Amino acid sequence: MLSLLLASANGHGNMVWPATWFDPNGAHGAESYGTCATGGCMWFTNNTFVKEITMPRDSEAHTYRDIITGNTPWNAPGSAMIYSPCGVQGGNPDGCPVGASQKRGDQCPGGGSAYGPKAEKVYYTELRNILSTKWKSGSVVEAHWGIQANHGGGYQYRLCKVPEAGVKALTEECFQNMPLEFATDKSWIQHGKDVSTRQEFKAFRINTGTMPKNSTWARNPIPACAAPDGGVFTDVSDECQATGGKAQFPAPVPGAQGFGEYVHSNPPFAATFDFNIVDKLQLPELEKGKYVLSFRWDCEQTPQVWNTCSDIEIV
Repeated sequence: MLSLLLASANGHGNMVWPATWFDPNGAHGAESYGTCATGGCMWFTNNTFVKEITMPRDSEAHTYRDIITGNTPWNAPGSAMIYSPCGVQGGNPDGCPVGASQKRGDQCPGGGSAYGPKAEKVYYTELRNILSTKWKSGSVVEAHWGIQANHGGGYQYRLCKVPEAGVKALTEECFQNMPLEFATDKSWIQHGKDVSTRQEFKAFRINTGTMPKNSTWARNPIPACAAPDGGVFTDVSDECQATGGKAQFPAPVPGAQGFGEYVHSNPPFAATFDFNIVDKLQLPELEKGKYVLSFRWDCEQTPQVWNTCSDIEIV
């Protein structure tokens, strides 16, 4: 069932603001149901696991509580290997299995597609009209992300100054040197671009057992339905009707729960979340120049890490 889930889902989740590399001029990503409209939510690392579990089984940080997920990435936030801090198209850059005789874009039985490029490698060739967002050094800024398939887990935002060799030289190590702190203990649910719909809730965050050491990660605040599959195979809406309205943990605001897409929707796997998750981030004092913001979502239900990048100019 899990293999079917991974192979069939149309997209999973990504940062939608600041304007990402896959959202020309920042036009669509933050719209309702716009999470995957630009293709940015299929850039990830597939089949990646942690070597050592650092999160206690009884931790409130867990997002899938009726199954033992073992060594999927969220069980040791930040430590699972990834191929790229900005994501790999299809998640399987070396084929599936590794070395298989496939073409770029061929579907993989374990999810995603084969032989996709790293995002930073196609930055100069296949991406166009990338908008650079200006942020003031030392200020409080906003970032938004959206979910289409709710694999639980948690996330972090990181910055890296663009190396002299350019975007193609970005590394995960550089981003791990600058994880951003959250500016407040609150986060928000916002429907599309309409700020008036914003609903505040207290975020759940952890900084023990994380990588980089003591860095802060936020739990994905949207609970999947109370079933091992999160509800994708049995539910028909984002309100977890098939599980009697029960979710993996309490929803942050009314209605913000579920898997996000369902086998039995019409059409199948249609997006049901029209909202994004908003965080305020505290920038450190930085020298001016060009930076890249990387969003990293470590999943718990699945062995996947989802990444998105945005161009930032520090002024």
